[in-house]
Amino acid sequence: MPRQPTEATARALVLVASGRSVQEAATAAGIAVSTLTRAMRRTGVTTNRRRSQRTAAEIQAAMEAAKAQAQALAVEREARPPKAPTKTALQRLHRLQTELEQQGRKEAADLRAVLDWVERKKASR
Repeated sequence: MPRQPTEATARALVLVASGRSVQEAATAAGIAVSTLTRAMRRTGVTTNRRRSQRTAAEIQAAMEAAKAQAQALAVEREARPPKAPTKTALQRLHRLQTELEQQGRKEAADLRAVLDWVERKKASR
């Protein structure tokens, strides 16, 4: 799957597809000319509007769709519950709790309470 152009590159592609020169479009978007020419080859945009495979409207629509997809993915990631600790991490915490108990430190009870809570959460899944 081809890489999606950045927003600045997409803006420059829109400018080229609408008739601006490559140099002018790159300067307006704040990107290097070489970056823009690479993106033009990848996307099929040319300086000749009749031969251009993509129009400015198509590029803008693709850019908006990519933005919407990125926002939907961000919302989905935020809605997902955090991953449960892995087995290895729990084993390390159990070892630490045992060491703390052997040393007679009061933090062992706190860690035991946390580990018991994690075990209850794992069982409820």
